[in-house]
Amino acid sequence: MILSAGIGSRLKSKSQKPKSLIKISNITLIERLINKLINLGIRNFYITVGYKRKLIIKQLKKYEKKINIKYIHIKNYRNVGSSYSFFKYKNYWEKNKNDTLFLHSDLFCHEGLIDDVFNSKYKNIIGSFRKKTKSLKKGWLIDLNSNNKIKDIQKTLYKKNRYFYEISCINKFSSSYMEKLFKLMDDYIKNVSDKDTWEILINKFIKVNKMSFYSNISKDTFWFNINTLADLREAQNYDNKMKAK
Repeated sequence: MILSAGIGSRLKSKSQKPKSLIKISNITLIERLINKLINLGIRNFYITVGYKRKLIIKQLKKYEKKINIKYIHIKNYRNVGSSYSFFKYKNYWEKNKNDTLFLHSDLFCHEGLIDDVFNSKYKNIIGSFRKKTKSLKKGWLIDLNSNNKIKDIQKTLYKKNRYFYEISCINKFSSSYMEKLFKLMDDYIKNVSDKDTWEILINKFIKVNKMSFYSNISKDTFWFNINTLADLREAQNYDNKMKAK
């Protein structure tokens, strides 16, 4: 299940394509992810679309003979959070009730991050990677115990020159947990908010419902979440350096 419905307003371009269609090394971000997942043997894809959804569908038409793609149309994409998009996957999931990989489409990252989550011995993973900061920055961080079990998810300021475990937006959920998550989401989205990010909901489930999630803690790799023009430039510069080596 791939999230690709948002506007990407922080890129500051009214005429921009969806973030998932940004190209690095002449391939779109979402195609890079799909190609990797195909190599892992995955054939059933569910992609949330909203903003300029026809462009995404057109770009991915070439995959129709290789894989099964179901598009989940988020009509009110401007006013809802990623937790709502996640919840809209429920009706599709209930037909087969499979274990699910859950990713963001605006990622440019090392393929090993996906491998670590996909091949993990744990059934329920919130993917992360170890990162040492050079400057203050906001981001989703996880707090782990000694067994890689998640104690808390928080959005906070980094402190300089320390290692943290930042959420990679590459996750894996078992069928039994998917069922529990959807039941909890149903009540939360109807009665509390449909604007929260999925990280907020998962953390509530960990805290209140005592659901056990683990992390893969990847390190010595690269990861970029393309939210701003600065993120894009940083990812492109990194890619150019790697190709020059």
